[in-house]
Amino acid sequence: MSQIYYDLRGLLPLPIPGQLRMAGMVRTIIEWAGHLLEDPTVKFIAPGQERIIHDALVNASLPQVANRMEAAAFQSRTVWLTSMVYCDLARRDLLSKARRIAAITYAGNQFPNDTSRFFRNTPPVARSIYFLPYVRELPSDLPPECVPVINLFDLIPMLFHDSSLLRRREYDKAVRSVRDIGGHFIVNSRYTRHALVSMYNVPLEKVHVVSLGVDQSGSVSYATPEMTKPYFVCICGDTQPRKNVEMTIKAFLRFQEMTGAPHELHFIGPSSDAVALKMPRKAGAMKTRVKGLGHLSEAELEKAVAQASAGLYLSLHEGFGLPPLEYMKHGLPVICSNVTSIPEVVGDAGILVDPFAVDEIANAMRRLTEDDTLAQELRQRGFERVSRYSWERSAADLSATLAGILKGNS
Repeated sequence: MSQIYYDLRGLLPLPIPGQLRMAGMVRTIIEWAGHLLEDPTVKFIAPGQERIIHDALVNASLPQVANRMEAAAFQSRTVWLTSMVYCDLARRDLLSKARRIAAITYAGNQFPNDTSRFFRNTPPVARSIYFLPYVRELPSDLPPECVPVINLFDLIPMLFHDSSLLRRREYDKAVRSVRDIGGHFIVNSRYTRHALVSMYNVPLEKVHVVSLGVDQSGSVSYATPEMTKPYFVCICGDTQPRKNVEMTIKAFLRFQEMTGAPHELHFIGPSSDAVALKMPRKAGAMKTRVKGLGHLSEAELEKAVAQASAGLYLSLHEGFGLPPLEYMKHGLPVICSNVTSIPEVVGDAGILVDPFAVDEIANAMRRLTEDDTLAQELRQRGFERVSRYSWERSAADLSATLAGILKGNS
């Protein structure tokens, strides 16, 4: 029987619970794995750390995924990749303990290129898929029976110089290695598909779009007596240049000059110190209205979004863009960049603006605060739009795509 080998090795170490929601890449890998547990053809590659993953999911307020893992006997469907023959558990000397610690650390934090132990113990019995849900170089000893499929969230490391030179070289080498042996790519937007085909000359039929999703359990209603002022919210994770934090602040200050409204601007992800470094010198007393909330827990993030007046997402480059969907889920009208994959996700459910045009952004903010009809119309469109994006649907699309690849390569 054909198998799909889902490699989870790059998942660890997981972000701390308060950062998991920000880490869209990690969240996607977890959600896909949680939903694919019901697929009997999927076998997970994990270096003896399935219990760690399970406990991390519980601690990160994702018990629904953890429960699916428990019900599907996740531990019985995973395989050790790192040999523990060096760890004589019967011996209690210092050397034995040091070797054990070293082996566990290696398994949790590294990506062994050698998979010979795994495939020697569980060799593919038919044409199968080796699915790598993040960009890493393929194992050097991948069996010929396994068709490599790699999920490419974006091409940001190749387009921006935030990443180290080593990371860019590894990324480039990984993409080329999959392309050169006729492997397939999963991408999360049509924009990324066209960028990949253009930059790397990958055959179009080898690139498959699988959109991401959000939790569809419904928005949470919170009492708001502690909210003394209305505010715009911006989920951006950090302040790297492509997140456009400085321009977002400038647009907010221009909005204040235009309207004198009592609104504040709250960033979720960056700390207050990180936001302060992006503050224009002319901000003056208005800088007290711009706040960095840092990484929030799941409940805190839900509350911060649900109580906001509107959501901002002025990123310069995204491979998909989950925050606008989070805003829509909670009934927020949104203002988003009109570049890369963001218009594809938002559609007509938000106000799309030039992320470099301060006045255009400020005017969009003014319109939302002054035109209740427009705000309500965008809320309704947002509810309709976000209903198309669920993790269940995303995982189903992934499963169907992988099945199609298997069929086409059998």
